[in-house]
Amino acid sequence: SKLRWLALLGGLLYFGLIESTMVSTVHIANLFLLKFPSFSQSPLWYMMTGLTLITTFFWGMVYCVSLCPFASVKELLYNLVHRKKGKKAGFSYNIDRRARYMKYVALTLVLVISIISGNSSAASIEPFLTLFTQNASTLGWALLALMLVAAMFYFRFWCKYLCPVGGFLGLIARKSLYKIKLSKECGSHCDLCERFCPTNALVKDNENNPRIDYPECILCGKCVQKCPHHSLEIKQ
Repeated sequence: SKLRWLALLGGLLYFGLIESTMVSTVHIANLFLLKFPSFSQSPLWYMMTGLTLITTFFWGMVYCVSLCPFASVKELLYNLVHRKKGKKAGFSYNIDRRARYMKYVALTLVLVISIISGNSSAASIEPFLTLFTQNASTLGWALLALMLVAAMFYFRFWCKYLCPVGGFLGLIARKSLYKIKLSKECGSHCDLCERFCPTNALVKDNENNPRIDYPECILCGKCVQKCPHHSLEIKQ
């Protein structure tokens, strides 16, 4: 929607280009280490971290959907490459579902290392830090280049498969109060919701009925708009 794109571009401008900061795995590691900066010196840290956790609890992946500056860069690249409709790159269903667990593995590894070492520097692995701070090792620059190329062909590649922040917020989003829900009286199982979901967040259960994988849902609303039976809506 236009509102979501305005929010994404606003996040890119303010958090990315002006402040050169965003919610990162370092923030999450410091939460687990109980290390908090002085409020007077770092009010933006509290604003970003607090609002992200609160909004995720209420509405799911709001930060990743509408404010993350790196997400806006990836979506812009993807949409530039895919301006013309046609067959888009993608993994097979089984590979895609298994690959999504990698972000939880990455999250677990960096948190364990940070807690054991007592230092959150092990969590400084995200390519957006390189993009917006322009400060990284050769490996960091190589990872950024790889993720930007991948973003051109795979929608939100880093978000779906590797982002530890997305993994952490996704765990909270599973229990969010408001989310897109599918009524039990799903019309004709036309699969339109699955077909139009850009992140493949709609999957089939054991009875071949569609269900929503909430950590993967970016609340774009395309499934709600395309459903001919009005079986989808955002509610508590």
